[in-house]
Amino acid sequence: KTYIRAGSLDAAESVLTDCLDVFLTEEARSGLDCRFAGGTRQTFALLLEKRGEKQLAVDQHQVVAVKYRQLRGDSDRDTIHAMASLSKALLDAGSQQDARDCALDILDVAKQVLGDGHDLVT
Repeated sequence: KTYIRAGSLDAAESVLTDCLDVFLTEEARSGLDCRFAGGTRQTFALLLEKRGEKQLAVDQHQVVAVKYRQLRGDSDRDTIHAMASLSKALLDAGSQQDARDCALDILDVAKQVLGDGHDLVT
């Protein structure tokens, strides 16, 4: 994220793709859910957003959200945050209805897990 904030997008991409390769390889080898892979993919999505590649960013957020929902379920905090990130990315990409549907899909669970006063549900 430091490279992204500094505007060193090529350096950020290099580091992120190297990390993602390592994490996905380890995940495939072990058969375990590697939380680092999802976080790295979400950071890569931020890089894509910064470059203006909004649909590619949506694709990355969607991979994380779908995987988290399948492996961890809707009530997992990381799943809720991934769905919120996906909803925002969809909105930024101009897919307002999809963004709304995504947000509504997870809203009730988010209220139960995070509470009514949490930033994601207010």
